[in-house]
Amino acid sequence: PMYFLLGHLSALEILVTSIIVPVMLWGLLLPGKQIISLAACVTQLFLYLAVGTTEFALLGVMAVDRYVAVCNPLRYNVIMNSRTCNLMVLVSWVFGFLSEVWPVYATFQLTFCKSNVLDHFYCDRGQLLKLSCDDTFSQSLFFF
Repeated sequence: PMYFLLGHLSALEILVTSIIVPVMLWGLLLPGKQIISLAACVTQLFLYLAVGTTEFALLGVMAVDRYVAVCNPLRYNVIMNSRTCNLMVLVSWVFGFLSEVWPVYATFQLTFCKSNVLDHFYCDRGQLLKLSCDDTFSQSLFFF
């Protein structure tokens, strides 16, 4: 089960890299064309946060797997069978993606009255909150 979990963790690391690096390279190679649409910003922010949350959930699953292996070595194969591993990985992926729907939705319900240009190579929630002309104190407390 550990290699199965490590495979999913590796896939998540590749996803994080492929979410951020293309936009960063686009900004470095074409300095005048650093404009990103709102839809692309929403997509990038959601995917980055969801994949990151899924990574942390999967690391928790890996910790449970190691706990069962150390504390119940004789019953490990019965407890951590392939069905249990698949279910825990599926729950990690679903939790990671569903838990970030509301924070990203709430971030993009703000009104932006200042310049809409981000001084970053990816859409960061903190920078979006700074651009907003709404009161973002409660959101910054809740989401950070």
